[in-house]
Amino acid sequence: MSEIHIIWEGLPWFILVLIRVGAVFFSMPILGSRSIPLPARVGLALALSWALFPLVRPDDALHGSPPVGQSWGLAAVRELLVGLTLGWTVNFLLAAVPLAGQLLGFQMGLGLANIMDPLGQQQLSVPAQFLNLLALWLFLSLNGHYLVISALVESFQWWPLAGGGSVGRGGWGALALGAGRHIFTSALIVAAPVTLVLLTLQVALGIVARTVPQMNVFFVAIPLQIGLGLAAIGAFLRFFAPWMARELSWLKGILSALAGAG
Repeated sequence: MSEIHIIWEGLPWFILVLIRVGAVFFSMPILGSRSIPLPARVGLALALSWALFPLVRPDDALHGSPPVGQSWGLAAVRELLVGLTLGWTVNFLLAAVPLAGQLLGFQMGLGLANIMDPLGQQQLSVPAQFLNLLALWLFLSLNGHYLVISALVESFQWWPLAGGGSVGRGGWGALALGAGRHIFTSALIVAAPVTLVLLTLQVALGIVARTVPQMNVFFVAIPLQIGLGLAAIGAFLRFFAPWMARELSWLKGILSALAGAG
């Protein structure tokens, strides 16, 4: 009952905590997916906010008056922006995988064979869907969700409730540009080995078409591209887990950089 009394006395502060936690949960991968029932996401956000509130509540709020009116509204908008920033930063990490898969699907001739991604609610090619699900599984296996929750807890030290931590000039903007470049760089790293194999196949088929003009190269190229592309993806899967581990290290670094930019 004492925890309920504390939350009731500081309800405006608790709602601010809930806004930040809910913004992270609704914008990050997996938990932010529409395939997860809304009551489950809301309940999880409430449970974590309940657990965090006694730890992150400002000391001066214990016997002081919480923000009201316009000041509370501005604080709520600030908490929403902080939570969305943390959640979208995680999306930057995983956005490279569908991009690389779409590139591979186009190179393999599977660009038109799209299926619905239940997590991202978008149309993806078969290689992109496979790599996306593998990336999400590795993200959970390597405790990426723990990293996000840890960053969420530490964010209350970086940007206290209704406190300091305003964005400096060139702070978050420079980090956003760097994260955008990182998406395309990571996508090229994932897709480069298989793309190189398929490019070699295209060159070989071009030589065959010039030396044996009677042969219908297009009839042979389509199944050969698909088969060789799938074999190349399978051969290079052993390097996918180390790549994800490096990406999680990058995520930890950019979250720390966000703390310094605040």
